[in-house]
Amino acid sequence: MPSGFIAACYQPVDQLPRYLAARYRRDPLQFKDEVKRYQELLSDILAQNKSAILSSEFLFRFSEQQIKDLRTWFSGLGVRRFRVLVYIRDPVSAYGSFLQQWLRISDDLAPYNPWTWSYKIRLHLESWRSVFGPDELVVRSFDRDQLKEGSVVADFYQQCSSWFEMVINGPEEGGVNQSLGVEALMLVQDLIKSVPMSRREELSWMSNMAKINRLLRDQSVGLDCSPLRLRPAVRKLIYNQHADDLSWLAETYGIVLGSKNSLDLFDRLPVSKQVSGLGDLVKPPQNPALIDQLRHRLLEAVVREGLQ
Repeated sequence: MPSGFIAACYQPVDQLPRYLAARYRRDPLQFKDEVKRYQELLSDILAQNKSAILSSEFLFRFSEQQIKDLRTWFSGLGVRRFRVLVYIRDPVSAYGSFLQQWLRISDDLAPYNPWTWSYKIRLHLESWRSVFGPDELVVRSFDRDQLKEGSVVADFYQQCSSWFEMVINGPEEGGVNQSLGVEALMLVQDLIKSVPMSRREELSWMSNMAKINRLLRDQSVGLDCSPLRLRPAVRKLIYNQHADDLSWLAETYGIVLGSKNSLDLFDRLPVSKQVSGLGDLVKPPQNPALIDQLRHRLLEAVVREGLQ
């Protein structure tokens, strides 16, 4: 089962990852049964092993009470020692990465209005440290220059190897979160806008969009697509909105992220408080003509694969 199911064990439907919320709406009873089977799977794994590793990006957003419930449940299964590893990234980088992922499945830009978007570094870390002591909670920078082999996955396994006093290795999935060029993202946005909202609520929506994005990655090969770059004014706004959290992070954990000096770039347009389009957030593509070229390539690929 997807690792996101750990979120479904503790969070209400309106807080769940989008693909899980869609599964719930399709068949609530079946979804509850899937969550129960996921819990049984975790219980079986712990019954058969002295140690276990649980990794999910959705854990970071848990509330303090949800974290307490998680610890209580695992303690009830016999877990006596915990180690929590959190990777924190520069808010400007995080915003760009999360926006990139969001644009592949939705044209609703409201959640990424830079005036209201928040990484909530201090809030989430304080929630975790209120439940797990300083010897149990480890916070590391996501800065690739500080990670083993420049990879958060390799670094994660290194940390686990140290804790378990044994070599732990695992696969690093390639292509899952591979970036799309801004031309491809603009094409995705055009496609999404043409799909009725009722269709987007269907369970197949997420899997179909995953296929479309995979095809776009493939069809972008050989094209000089522009990487997604935030407007300088957006970068500066995101940094300023998180300045207090970054100061707290440096004082509390000695982790310094971002540099205000790198944000002093000219941008004649202020950031609108009402985001009306992608152009409000990112720099335009260097070659807009590639959008039509990609659209043609994508159409041919969709026909070849028989997608509907």
